[in-house]
Order: sequence, then C-alpha cells, then structure tokens
Amino acid sequence: MKKLIFIILIFFSTNAFADYYVTGKITGGHKKYMGFVMEIVNVDAVGKKGDLYNLQKVYKKVSDYKNGRCWIDTRLGQIGKVLNFFRNQNFYERQSDGTYRKLNLEYITFPCVKR
Repeated sequence: MKKLIFIILIFFSTNAFADYYVTGKITGGHKKYMGFVMEIVNVDAVGKKGDLYNLQKVYKKVSDYKNGRCWIDTRLGQIGKVLNFFRNQNFYERQSDGTYRKLNLEYITFPCVKR
C-alpha cells in the first residue's frame, strides 16, 4: 500500500510542477475595429504606461498546450480567474520609432517546451 501511495505521489508531483518555457517570439491576437477584426502582433512588453516590463520566459500554467505551442487567454476566462494572469496590466508592441503601442489582446501565444 505504501508503494502505491508513493508511486501516485510521484506521478502527481511531476505533473503538478510542469513549467512551460518560452522558446521564441511572443505574439498575440489584437482586437481592432471594435473587436470585429483580429490582427496578429508581436507582444513586447507588459505593465502600465511608463512602467513596462518584458514578459515572463517561464509560465507555471497555460490555457492550452499543443504541438510545442502555448496559449494563454488574457481575458478573465477560467485560467485567468483562478491565477489572475496579468491582473491590471496592459500589453504593448514596440514600434519602429521606439515608442510602444497599447494592445487590446484576446490571447498571447508562443513556441514553448514543457518541462
């Protein structure tokens, strides 16, 4: 019985602590024209105007993981409500002149590996 419990604990502990590592460019679905058009954009920063940060390179949880690609729903969906991802934060795309454009993202996605 002890061996069975030990095996179960090992199985659940390895799955519970999986991390998703960003391996490429982070992009997102930017809603424009009152949400009628979706544009795929680079996501270069997160934060509030004047206090911007790079996005994380490691995530504990993602909304979806398929074929080496991670997806995080930035709306307050199931995962967002539980984890409060990006709470009170805005996403930005860096423009060619060095300024940042505020984005209205529905999701972010990036190539990733699960470890």
